[in-house]
Amino acid sequence: MRLGHTVWRSLAAPLSAPPALGGRGLPELPLAPDLYSVAAELGHLPRIERKPWVLISDVREDLEKEFDLATDELLVVLAQWLAQKALAPASVGLAHISGNVYLAPALDLGASELLSPEQVLVGSLFSHGEIGLDAFASVASPPTASGGDLFLEVATLKRLRWLDASAALPREVVRNQGSAQRHQRQMGEVIKMARPRLFKKYPLLSDLLGVEGASGDGEKGNCLQHPNFEHHDLVGDSMEEMQASAARVAAARSYRPPALQASGGPCLGPPAAGCALRTEAGLLFAGSEVVTRTGHGGLSPLQCALISLGANGQSPSSVLSVMWCGVDVPLRDTQQLRQRDEEILRAVAPHANFSAIDWAVE
Repeated sequence: MRLGHTVWRSLAAPLSAPPALGGRGLPELPLAPDLYSVAAELGHLPRIERKPWVLISDVREDLEKEFDLATDELLVVLAQWLAQKALAPASVGLAHISGNVYLAPALDLGASELLSPEQVLVGSLFSHGEIGLDAFASVASPPTASGGDLFLEVATLKRLRWLDASAALPREVVRNQGSAQRHQRQMGEVIKMARPRLFKKYPLLSDLLGVEGASGDGEKGNCLQHPNFEHHDLVGDSMEEMQASAARVAAARSYRPPALQASGGPCLGPPAAGCALRTEAGLLFAGSEVVTRTGHGGLSPLQCALISLGANGQSPSSVLSVMWCGVDVPLRDTQQLRQRDEEILRAVAPHANFSAIDWAVE
């Protein structure tokens, strides 16, 4: 799927032929229910069109009630629906604690840059400040090798469950559309959290990846709960100064696996890289580098920022500029990473300005 693709529209027909992206095809799926129309009737359309890749917990609960589905079943339906909308491999994830649902289509950034659903999912969780992932549903097989490498860094890996969304729709949910009795949420109504026991019947991702018990506590990933994953205030008297501050904050929040830091690997030292892009409307979207211990499946600063842009319903054509901040440390040169991000920007927003800034404010 390309950035700027409209997700929240009615499905007209089922997939006629399984498309392929990055060498991964889609199984033939039955037509998913018309989630767009149901969301509109429930009054949620303005919210999900504003943040099209995020369903906050109360929207998730209303959809569960409408279709008479448990959270795990809704994730399966959403993954099937998203794959049919995006015509691409897709995953859907349930965030730890918050219960928010994140939609993650495979993303084509041009310049030979294809982001897997796993990368989009983790990037979206990162940019929204979530602290983990409890379950994800996918219409394809379990994660690719690079996607698995990225999931190995997620702090909640040992509880993360995989839901196979390639099967038929659960409970024939299409028949539940058009209910005359819509649920009307009342002021102060408590949102029910997803029940953890629902997912215990599904396989642990760590088992599928063959990593259960393979590494000690000192080597497990802590992405989304790493020590520098915290709020920093932006400073500046102008938009340019605020953008530069956002880029430095993004670099400060970047993720490096504990095992690499402890072993003196190529990520040893200060935070590595971050960026902030600015749109015509004056919106800032930050992106932090996410490194895996294998060097595969991670995210560059601009990739992470573009995921945040897409999750918030913005088009790449609206990007005016990108400020990129990298710190060269022993055994690591950020120049190649910066050049790669500049090439991606040229592909998605050719008229946007790209500039590199220093880590320290002069």
